[in-house]
Amino acid sequence: NGSPVVKIVVMGHRVVSKPARKTTFFEWDQTFAFARDALDSSSILEVSVWDPDPNGEFLGGICFDTSEISVRDPPDSPLAPQWYRLEGSGARISDLMLATWVGTQADESFPEAWKTDTASNVNAK
Repeated sequence: NGSPVVKIVVMGHRVVSKPARKTTFFEWDQTFAFARDALDSSSILEVSVWDPDPNGEFLGGICFDTSEISVRDPPDSPLAPQWYRLEGSGARISDLMLATWVGTQADESFPEAWKTDTASNVNAK
């Protein structure tokens, strides 16, 4: 009923999105940047959706092996977001559209991205 948040965890870094904006779907429209040295061959990228109320109900999640995330080359090549079925959401069937990629600071999305070295402020640029 509220505006869910997305939690992202990779190699000890944990970030929480701004609450979703409700349109036809819930929308976050946020980009997060993690330092390349934080991604190693044994890293798992966890993306989960949570109800923001005090009980914080888990609404579902998905995991990616970071070694399987594609490199975006050149940095201005088109992104390919796709739908992923959230797992662990019990009776609910929910999907999340997102794009994951390995990029550089030259990437057009980098200036707008929340960066893990800016403490915990999702509004930091």
